[in-house]
Amino acid sequence: MTLQAANPQPDELLVSALIRTCLQYMVPAKTLCRVALNSPNWKPGLLSWAGSDALESAFRLPFEHLLSHHTVFNYATSFMSSTQYRQTVDGELQHRLGGTGAHLSALMQNATHAAMGWRFCNQCVRAELASLGYSYWHRSHNLPAVTACWTHATALRQTAWPVAGSSIRLVLPHEAESCLCRRRSPTGFELKLAQLSAEALLPSRPLADQASAAWYRGLLTEGGLISAGSAVSAGALADILVKAAGVRSLKEMGLLPRMRNPWPALMVREGTKVPFMPLKHLMLRAALATLPNAAIAALNHRPSGPPPSSSIKLDSHYARAASKTLRSLATVVESGISTEAFLRRAGCWGAYKHRKHEMPRLRHVVLNFRASDATLKRLGTGKRLYRNFPNETT
Repeated sequence: MTLQAANPQPDELLVSALIRTCLQYMVPAKTLCRVALNSPNWKPGLLSWAGSDALESAFRLPFEHLLSHHTVFNYATSFMSSTQYRQTVDGELQHRLGGTGAHLSALMQNATHAAMGWRFCNQCVRAELASLGYSYWHRSHNLPAVTACWTHATALRQTAWPVAGSSIRLVLPHEAESCLCRRRSPTGFELKLAQLSAEALLPSRPLADQASAAWYRGLLTEGGLISAGSAVSAGALADILVKAAGVRSLKEMGLLPRMRNPWPALMVREGTKVPFMPLKHLMLRAALATLPNAAIAALNHRPSGPPPSSSIKLDSHYARAASKTLRSLATVVESGISTEAFLRRAGCWGAYKHRKHEMPRLRHVVLNFRASDATLKRLGTGKRLYRNFPNETT
């Protein structure tokens, strides 16, 4: 059966064009897949893809054009390197005769994570009805976590039909009745996320090769959020994302940063080789782009322990305490005591035991003690260890 499918509109999902074709010819989707598309086992959902030659014949469009302009393939591969992307496209071209596109199903899951219901923009629907006489389902409206129309800066309406489902409904947006809509206007973060998600669909792939930790660190350094060479604070970075996206939304998507899964910090940590889904990249970028009045070096990691200079102060303090104890021992006639007993009297045995490599002045006082008459086992002053040690008792 030769069939001329409906001509896909800009940003229209392939399945949306198939829905319009079914309505035009008044045939069920199952019949269309079996007879016209030669894909009897395909159960199309809104974001589905079937890589068969019949699609080229039905739409009179090149295979790669359909894949790039009317599916979420570009979004799913938006952060791949140019080499990986080309290999993936070539692999799909080689396997398209199979007719199912099953080998791309795992890759397409990047575009269905945290899937919601089918979504549309009321203003887009009104404009399409006025110019075309019908409406259609947009790619940019049905991407993960997108809740706003970037073109009209309005909240999207949402149906109860899951985007990630494997069933098709022969309904166009202007015919959808049961839908949910938030009454408030989209936030700056939601609009920025919608804009970046739409850019991820572009065939020019403007986000390619921008997924490395080095790229993110360069972005943070240029923005003054971290100092050059500084580590990034995992807690501060997670707080920025949580404040922008909201705890509830992140929990629903399973992306709330936790101690066991601090994924925003891993994305900017040097040496991380784990690939992250596009949604995480886009959410982090949107949060950073809408960050209000960030302080200079706000994301610098600040160690919770004492600063390095504190060891110098402790060394000076304990050295003075040990010297005072040593002078008091010189005025008391008693049998010799051990080094541990001497330092316990001075109140610095624990510091000497665990951190003596950081305390040269205290170590010198200990050598003076071991060379005195107060020690239990005297160290000769002619010993090389004693002669070569600097005199830093002051």
